[in-house]
Amino acid sequence: MVNTNKWLNDKIPADKRKQITNLKIYSSNGHNLFGKTSIEYYGILEGELDLNEFVSLQYLHITGSEKQQQKLTSLKVDKCTKLTEIMINYTTLGYLYLGNKPDLVSANFKRNIKLNFCDNELKDQVGKLTTLILTKDVGDLKLETKKIKEKSLEYQLDVTRNCLDKGNQLWLESLQDAQEEVLRSNSAYARKQLERCKDGAN
Repeated sequence: MVNTNKWLNDKIPADKRKQITNLKIYSSNGHNLFGKTSIEYYGILEGELDLNEFVSLQYLHITGSEKQQQKLTSLKVDKCTKLTEIMINYTTLGYLYLGNKPDLVSANFKRNIKLNFCDNELKDQVGKLTTLILTKDVGDLKLETKKIKEKSLEYQLDVTRNCLDKGNQLWLESLQDAQEEVLRSNSAYARKQLERCKDGAN
C-alpha cells in the first residue's frame, strides 16, 4: 500500500503532469507503464488523490477488487475539464466532486460503498436550507426540502444512467415514462406498460 502524495511525487514530477492524458490505476498484478502521456500503475493507493494538475487528462480508471479495494479517502478532479471517460470501481472513496465536464461521455462507478457526489449545486442547496432553518420559516423549509430530494434523485438517476449500456438505458427510460403515466392518469394501459417494464427487468 502506497501513500498517494508520495506516489505522485516519486513517480510523476509536477512538470510532467500537464502532459498526461491517460491514467489507469489497478490493484491486480501487472507491468507498470510510465509513458509521456499515458500511465498504468498496479498497486493500492491510500489517502487523498489530487489530480487537479493533470489538466489534459481524458481517461481516468481507478479500480480495485473485492479483496483489494483502492484505499482512497478523496479524489480531486474538478480542474480536469477535458475528461471524457471516468471509471472508479472498488474503492473506499467517501465523496467526489466532478465539476464541469463538458466532454464526459462515459462514467462508471461500481462497488464504491461510501461514495457520495458533492457538486456545487448540492452545496448551494445545503446553503439555502441552512438559511431557511435560521429564519425558522417552516413552510418554506418543507418546500425546499422536497425540491432538494427531487433534484438529488434526478442527479443520482443521471449517474446511474451513464453507467448503463444503451439497451438498459432505453429500458430505464421506458420504466420512468410508464411510472409517470401511472401517476398522472392511473389508466389500465399505463399500469400494464409498467408491469411489462418490471417483468423485463427480472
